Amino acid sequence: MGVYNKSDLLFNDYTWNEPAEHVKLQGVPDRNMFMRYEGNEILYMINYACEMMGCKSKTEAGRMEILLHEKLPLEVKSQNSVYSWLQKEYNMVPKEQ
Repeated sequence: MGVYNKSDLLFNDYTWNEPAEHVKLQGVPDRNMFMRYEGNEILYMINYACEMMGCKSKTEAGRMEILLHEKLPLEVKSQNSVYSWLQKEYNMVPKEQ
């Protein structure tokens, strides 16, 4: 189980059509299309990024959710490109004191 769960999400406009156990929501992000409005995809990406980048708090995970929800460019479409984008953007956002 990751740091961030459905009950932690800051936005409530996600769909929940993709089962959390789906094979494309496990392991390393790949060329699969990232469904930016699918709740389980958002949770997968946040939790994977937290694991890889060492974030352990819900606050840090929430920063990632805000970036994905509000700033992710439309041309960033695959899981691996979303993860790469998130790594860069997350490190550029000032952390709250």
